[in-house]
Amino acid sequence: MEDKGTVSVVICTYNGEKYLREQLDSIIKQTYPIYEIIASDDGSTDSTLSILNEYAERYPIIKVYENKDHTCGINSNFFNSMRRATGDFIAISDQDDIWELDKIECQVNNIGDNYLVTGISWNFTKDGSFAYNDPRKPNYHLLHLLFSGFPGHTILISRDFFEKLPVEHDIYKTSMYDVDLAIAAAAFDKLTFVDKILVRHRKHSSAITSGDYSECLPSMVNGWHILFWSIKNYYKAKPYAKIRFKSRLAFIEELNPKTKVASQAIDLLKAELADGSLAYIRLTILCIKYRKLMFWVKGGGLKYLIKSVLYPIVQMYNYRYLVK
Repeated sequence: MEDKGTVSVVICTYNGEKYLREQLDSIIKQTYPIYEIIASDDGSTDSTLSILNEYAERYPIIKVYENKDHTCGINSNFFNSMRRATGDFIAISDQDDIWELDKIECQVNNIGDNYLVTGISWNFTKDGSFAYNDPRKPNYHLLHLLFSGFPGHTILISRDFFEKLPVEHDIYKTSMYDVDLAIAAAAFDKLTFVDKILVRHRKHSSAITSGDYSECLPSMVNGWHILFWSIKNYYKAKPYAKIRFKSRLAFIEELNPKTKVASQAIDLLKAELADGSLAYIRLTILCIKYRKLMFWVKGGGLKYLIKSVLYPIVQMYNYRYLVK
């Protein structure tokens, strides 16, 4: 197999004993050789650390770190671990998923001159937790990423790209590490997608991201529910949205990508942060203008025109967990 660069895998753990072995096995058995595995535990109280040390004895490529103060948190744990990586590429791993055995090979073969490559994450469950797989092809345009999440466990990035990012920034306090990486790569127009299942993402009751998100699934009933909630709570949710948009605007401006997509994002974020009726109208006009880039399906039609008109309001539903 052609060597296209070394790959470091970063896996951050916390009380993951139940599924950790299965994930480690899927990483070790990759068809593309793994250069090193950086495993960082954030104060587990179960046997997670023992499992990591057991595997490290068997596989010298595994380097185990323990956060002694036990207060690192998800973002700091992943960023600190990525800074320890020495491979040409860095792949992100959750503790409870299962990788397809050709995941890394597929990503290394497809990243090209891009900064980040992702693929399909297929949700599954064995304990009855909520698991849904959207049949639509993901939209990873920067204007979509400004408002959405990102499957961090599918990420493979260039280490050179990661080292160009600021060590400290407000965006790291307002959104998850995977969204931050995706926004940065997309701002440079250097994010690519492989239309293939790369990760089997386990949904279970003890996962940090567990929950029933059925109210967000595309349906007429859910659409009316989201609209009514957003209208009722618009002024309560808007301050939380501004905190997020302010940090994302500052992040993109500091990166200074000088790309068309970055300029579009900056215009949109400034409109989100402005106050008053005229600012709201301008934001609506931008949502209409960029609707083919912002939403899941590229295309036109009355459906997406209506969605773009309502989007300045309904996006507030993203902050429902913060509104009291």
